[in-house]
Amino acid sequence: MGSEINAIKYSDTTNIPFLVGVLLGVNAIRDSAILVDGPDCIFFKSEIIDMNHDKFSSLRSSSRNQKVFFTNLTTRNIVKGHEKFVYDKISEISKNRKINTIFLSSMPMAKLTGVQYEKIINESEIQQKIINVNLFEDRDWLEGYEEFLLSIAKNIDYSSLNLQKNKIGIVGNMYDRNEGDCIGNIRELRNLLNLIGLEAETIWLSGGDFEDLERIKNCEYVVKLPYGRKAADYIAKETGAKLIETSLPFGPYFTKKFLLDVYEGVYGRQLDENTSKKIKNEINTFLEKAKPFIKKDFLGKTLLYSGDPNFFNGIGDFASLLGLDVLGYIGYCRKNKNYYDEDNKEIKSKSYFGKTYYYINKQFSSADIDYFVGNSLISVSSQRSLIFSFPSLHSHFLNEKPFLGFKGAENFLERLVNLSYELYIK
Repeated sequence: MGSEINAIKYSDTTNIPFLVGVLLGVNAIRDSAILVDGPDCIFFKSEIIDMNHDKFSSLRSSSRNQKVFFTNLTTRNIVKGHEKFVYDKISEISKNRKINTIFLSSMPMAKLTGVQYEKIINESEIQQKIINVNLFEDRDWLEGYEEFLLSIAKNIDYSSLNLQKNKIGIVGNMYDRNEGDCIGNIRELRNLLNLIGLEAETIWLSGGDFEDLERIKNCEYVVKLPYGRKAADYIAKETGAKLIETSLPFGPYFTKKFLLDVYEGVYGRQLDENTSKKIKNEINTFLEKAKPFIKKDFLGKTLLYSGDPNFFNGIGDFASLLGLDVLGYIGYCRKNKNYYDEDNKEIKSKSYFGKTYYYINKQFSSADIDYFVGNSLISVSSQRSLIFSFPSLHSHFLNEKPFLGFKGAENFLERLVNLSYELYIK
């Protein structure tokens, strides 16, 4: 009994470190790099992203386009003092003219040495912008990504505002890799706005250069998605832009909700008849494509989800449309942080946050799982497994294959359907 309690208490948890979220942010800005004041484990923390989750990442590239650097802090460095070394390392990184923004951060052990990072930034004479990012060991990767976006928002020059009518800035998109799924999501987000007569001026983040993000100064409206709440609030306060908070457009229902929220936020009224018809047609198209598969492949079958909790709502949406029974929603984060609608008792009663792998395996070891949808970090016994959410180490996309929006809903459905037929072939 005692050994079982220890196994539950001390085995790894369904969580990912704060720093990984920061590194995902760096990976999503083409002309950026990061220097972390800390030991060499910094470099290896990027391993989960570079060439594993993202086959087109250059975080650890051996070429001059490398994006992750560390000071290799040791007890000897600490005793001697290493402020000059940090400054010299920044100067070295700045020699790569493909890098226009350098993020500077530090592990908690490095902070204890008393290095004045803000002083280093203020006294630096390099041409590139340097942005300080705070690291928190007691937080998770989603909070790391959110804090990374906030650090950018705090370092935009708002002195030359040029708010343009109906220009939209989307803040809080998770661009976790430079592959076809995330690239396709950017196109789909733009297409969704076009559907209601609007245009995205900038999307945070989208795989572009830092100057693309600075166009947030032109936006009359800021659309606030779950991954960038703090940054969106800060930007709206600085620019006076109207804030439109909405859901992640994952699944038909939440895509519709995204469009309704943005439309009403901009135009101040409900959908006009023509736009309403367009959205209805998109949903009907999805339902017609799903219909032939529901009875045979989905109705009455079970699904277990494990991964980014921001997909809880959408997974529930798909399940209700397809007749699936969701056994559980396993969140890869340290705690519940408004990842789903509090009124949704179905999701609330089946959610697990920051549990140990031992606990999860024991909880579902005897369950009859027809479909497992989740990231590559957990293994459960199921008839069909769909790798989805960060990190996806065993699923990659060379061509655009969004999972957001109406097009993304069809792609997600297609992947689920093909799981059934792959099973029959085996």
